[in-house]
Amino acid sequence: MRAAAIAALAGLGLAGCAMQETSPEPVSVFSLSRGDCFSTDAEHTAAFVTPCSEPHLFEVTDVHPVEGDAFPGDEALQALTDELCPAAFADYTGGAPAASDSWAAMGFAPGEAGWDEQDDREIVCVVTPGDGAETSDSAQGVPSDYPTPEGTP
Repeated sequence: MRAAAIAALAGLGLAGCAMQETSPEPVSVFSLSRGDCFSTDAEHTAAFVTPCSEPHLFEVTDVHPVEGDAFPGDEALQALTDELCPAAFADYTGGAPAASDSWAAMGFAPGEAGWDEQDDREIVCVVTPGDGAETSDSAQGVPSDYPTPEGTP
């Protein structure tokens, strides 16, 4: 089975509003909320929110605030992302990232410029299709490729 892909993507510092239903204009990934579906540009610098029933690459599983005024560094944010996002994936989908061939866990973390200039202080955990192709489905609930626990229908 495919191991979960965990990555912190830096430098996402665009302005935007939380709880977007659709956004033909780019918004900051750090303005998104649990359950929001979106795609990005090739550089992962712009998030475009869409209903989960329309093609998208990412679905927010959780948003974790990061404490402190000073930028903690890329390595510290990567370690925090690696710690938080697999648990957010499991809570949101109903299974562990390593148990799924269809979905992978990732995280977006601010870069130093976003931290200092846009006040981005969150790690945004997401689920993405394991094959890297857009989906028109939601990952919320139990994906069909998870093994059924013994004794359940």
